[in-house]
Amino acid sequence: RSGEPVAGSESEPNDERGLGNWADLSRPVSARLSERRDVDRFRFTIDEAKAAQRLQAHVLSSGEGGLRLCLNDEADRQLQCREDTGEVNLDDLRLAPGEYRLLVSRPGAPMDYQISLVELGPAEDGQEAEPNDDPATASGMAGSRTVKGRFTAGGSGTDSDVYQLMITGEPQLWRFQAVGDRIQSLDYLNAKGNQVQRVRVEGNERRARLSNLFLLPGRHMIRVTGFEGDYVLRAIPLGPPDPDFEREPNDDLSTSQRLDWGKERRGLLEDSHDMDAFRFHLPVQEHIRLTVTPASDQGPSLLGRLELPRQPLAAAYAAGNTAGAAGAIPAGRLSLQHQCRRAVRGRVPRVAGTPAAG
Repeated sequence: RSGEPVAGSESEPNDERGLGNWADLSRPVSARLSERRDVDRFRFTIDEAKAAQRLQAHVLSSGEGGLRLCLNDEADRQLQCREDTGEVNLDDLRLAPGEYRLLVSRPGAPMDYQISLVELGPAEDGQEAEPNDDPATASGMAGSRTVKGRFTAGGSGTDSDVYQLMITGEPQLWRFQAVGDRIQSLDYLNAKGNQVQRVRVEGNERRARLSNLFLLPGRHMIRVTGFEGDYVLRAIPLGPPDPDFEREPNDDLSTSQRLDWGKERRGLLEDSHDMDAFRFHLPVQEHIRLTVTPASDQGPSLLGRLELPRQPLAAAYAAGNTAGAAGAIPAGRLSLQHQCRRAVRGRVPRVAGTPAAG
């Protein structure tokens, strides 16, 4: 009976691709993993009515051993997996009409279990839609550009949720902000899904924020990662950039910004992991001076460092003090890195750098 509809209990064999049981999972289906490498596959369809619902795939076992539950699409591409002991869920699913598969497996001894697909209620705009663990399954952001999400890692540790934002109109600055109790990091991804910039949450902070991202029209993605818990993610347009203010992303030398002689640049370091990179050119060897001035409202424990990579020119500074570094630098294209080593209670240093020949 493999590949045929089943009601109430599974039918073996159903452990190979194409042999999954067609199952009405609106009611629990009883099944058994009979050996160490056994994998049970259940095939089901989503119609228009179910596509408008939030769903939960639920597996409850008869013991305390580990279980793995995966959701695959019609082509058997993996969309999401979770692992836990005794009970495992795929929560907050919002699936387009079509055919899907649920795969149940475990590494240990045989085990009896029940599997079901439960409706949690109508899907609403502004709610996270799983699966969205990677760029290929990224959720869209509603017109308000605000999403209420939930980390549902279970026994798998951390959960990552990826959202896509379609930007139109003139290029401008953007801020992405996530607020929640158990956020670990917030990443900006480019249209290819590659990480461009990251901010990590430290200590008891509840907020992760990426600011001053200069974004062109097109598809952009944000990934928020954390442990079990709720969060709110917002995308906030900030308007056109100040020509004298640094623009993100500029965390490494490949995205560094131009710093002209005698020209002051102002910037913002979000946290102790943030780094701003600038570049300038020397046609001949010069004796130069670089300065950095922290904003006057920084905490007393602020520490920062300004340096030219691979050159004998660096300066460390503390809050309230202007730091400078001078030296003879050979001709060529040079890059300047500025990083805050410590900021108290999430304060962010605003800095200015002015190179001047001397």
